[in-house]
Formats: sequence, structure tokens, C-alpha cells
Amino acid sequence: MKLKKDLVLRQIAGENIVVPIGKLSQISPMMQITSSTVWLWNQMKEEEFTEDSLVDKVMNHFSGVIQEQARKDIHEF
Repeated sequence: MKLKKDLVLRQIAGENIVVPIGKLSQISPMMQITSSTVWLWNQMKEEEFTEDSLVDKVMNHFSGVIQEQARKDIHEF
């Protein structure tokens, strides 16, 4: 998978906001994300990914994360 080109990450008033642009802006709201999710976003924008590859990245980057929780959070995002 790859990130949709019609979604961009911006910092607005100190908050991390995913902003839909183009046609997507008519059907998708803006979404505030955490700094941990910004890290994940940056991993996703660098290359194609799968849910499994993102779980591996999270497990290698963050300490104290349980694999099942990482998978659930990634899936929901």
C-alpha cells in the first residue's frame, strides 16, 4: 500500500493535522494525530508498506509496545 496523495500532514497551531485535498476534501474530514502517529505517517510516506511491515517498524522503534496492540492501533489508523 501507499499513502493517498490527497492526504497531507500539516502542523496547524501546534497540532498535527492530516488534511484531505482535492476531491477527497469533499468527503473526508481533517484528522488530528499524535506525535507517535506522525512518526508512523513518516514511515508510510517513505515507501510502500503492509500492516505487517508497519507492526515490525513500531515494535523496533517503540519500547514497551505489545504486538497485538500495535497491530490494532495501526489497523484503526
